[in-house]
Amino acid sequence: MKTFTSKLFISLVALAGLFSVAACSDDDDIKTDKVPANIRTEFAKMYPEATNVDWESKYGYYVADFKKGSLEMDAWYDEIGRWTMSVTDFDGQRPLISVLPEPVQLAIIENATEGIDYTVDDVHLYERIGSDIFYEVEVEGKIAASSVEVNDITYFYRPDGTLINSVENFKGEIIPTTVIADLK
Repeated sequence: MKTFTSKLFISLVALAGLFSVAACSDDDDIKTDKVPANIRTEFAKMYPEATNVDWESKYGYYVADFKKGSLEMDAWYDEIGRWTMSVTDFDGQRPLISVLPEPVQLAIIENATEGIDYTVDDVHLYERIGSDIFYEVEVEGKIAASSVEVNDITYFYRPDGTLINSVENFKGEIIPTTVIADLK
């Protein structure tokens, strides 16, 4: 009886593990033929050079993940097929700070805390409906002349170098309706 109970317990634990892995899977992927034709048409007009296109559903939007040259991009469309946002990920471009407009580069230097060595770790360009354009710049810092790390800071800048907001250890996701100034 003890062996049967042990085997039953092990089987139940394995089954629970299988269900937890399945629950964590990315179930918001959409096959291209399930994306409404008007959205696919609008996407093809905006990004005729797109390659490796994958679709998913996020927060009620259709999102195309794709490559444009060496860049990774996302294009967001609402349920009626209207483009709402594009995101360009500059990961892999080195040095990362060089992809930013000069006013943003200068603003990063001005906002740096004295005694901290900062490195630009990640850069995204957001373009949203209504000509809302901004950069998300994540910087990592260490106390100068040591290996002591400080909190990552994510800055949000307009192309002219105007700081919209800065958030320590930002882990959120930007969607077309996110109010950047309100992020914490």
